[in-house]
Amino acid sequence: MNKEYIFTEGCQYNKEEVPNHLPVSDYFSYNKITKKLTPTMCGIILTNDNNNYFFFPKGYLVNDNKKTANLLLNVLKKYGYTQNKNIGFGETEVNLEKSHFFSVVDWLINDFFENDIYKEMEDIHEVNGKGRPLWAKTIKSKSPFISDKQVFYPEILTNKRTFNDNYLITQIHHNIIYECLIRFGWIYGASKNINPINLLIPIEQQTIVLKKKIRETNVSREIRLLKMLVEYLTESQSGLTSKFQILTSEFEYIWETMLQEVFKNDNDLKTRLPRPYWLRNEFDGISYTSQRPDIIVQFKDVTMILDAKYYSISNSENVKTKYPGGPDIIKQIFYRLTLEKKIGDKKLQNIFIFPRSVRNEQIQYLGKSSIEYFETDYGYIFAYALDIDMVMRAYVKNHYLHESLVRICEEVKTLSESNSNA
Repeated sequence: MNKEYIFTEGCQYNKEEVPNHLPVSDYFSYNKITKKLTPTMCGIILTNDNNNYFFFPKGYLVNDNKKTANLLLNVLKKYGYTQNKNIGFGETEVNLEKSHFFSVVDWLINDFFENDIYKEMEDIHEVNGKGRPLWAKTIKSKSPFISDKQVFYPEILTNKRTFNDNYLITQIHHNIIYECLIRFGWIYGASKNINPINLLIPIEQQTIVLKKKIRETNVSREIRLLKMLVEYLTESQSGLTSKFQILTSEFEYIWETMLQEVFKNDNDLKTRLPRPYWLRNEFDGISYTSQRPDIIVQFKDVTMILDAKYYSISNSENVKTKYPGGPDIIKQIFYRLTLEKKIGDKKLQNIFIFPRSVRNEQIQYLGKSSIEYFETDYGYIFAYALDIDMVMRAYVKNHYLHESLVRICEEVKTLSESNSNA
């Protein structure tokens, strides 16, 4: 029976709520004043002793551990894949800690979903079978009848290519996939639908068989599969399979990336922001830097500058709530002022976006910020919480949250008009 431990980033826990066998300093920070532990990681750890640890993002209220763990896994995997493929403007490389065993199992399960169990083709030679006639061999080894000056072969050799389900490598692959699905299939949303095969040969011999096949084949997918099977057996034999782990201590960058995708960030507008520069006496010419707002979107006649804030917003005593400070507010106002100079009279609005579980509401207005005595000059930055579950699902499925953007835009327009009339 699996024992599950659920933690949420930003929440505070008593020492008694954290199991003794979990290295606290690796996954939590400790507050000496409150004597509370706060998770510093977001991700999943599954161990050999059936202890499952889930570290969910800030603002997340978990209703179904398995579904949420599957969603979090898919978010981390997609981010890891796109990060490796395309580090673009304004993106930050995130430290995504993956155990080697996770990489092996993840590859094997995904390959199984795509290609099924490995099968070896086998040639079956028969006489008068249903396969392809082997005329050269038939003429060489069989005697014909001649009737009415026509040659007739009563026995024709045939060849039929078929899959050999008893092939040893097929059985090894079958059993390894069975083990993967038994232990980890639930987190991939897959139920066990195969039964184990009784293999009498030890793991050492199975590894030898796989390595021999690697030397004999030149098919790239087969070579990769066989190597992964060897890796799995090697770790199983050495006892290194204690952790199936994928974690990050920098989910704030993933939150930003998710919002960039689901709101269709306009990188062209980002590049049009005026650039800060240095004109130094020691060197000829100008040295430019850049302004880097998180997200800019153009919606109808409004340009919105969104700042992805991965902060905990809650009324709970167990959550340390944090709001953007003075530097964040000033930076957002400066983005708007400089962009106004570049694009003219178009309406611009700054918005802070926080993660929170607001479920059916999807978005929630949190408040506004500005600089005292300068509200008329600089306006307000409005703050909204977005349902983090909705954002994660949209990110994984490549969905555009158009409806949420419409609601935010309309509400901000109403709020701006009420503030200007006040």
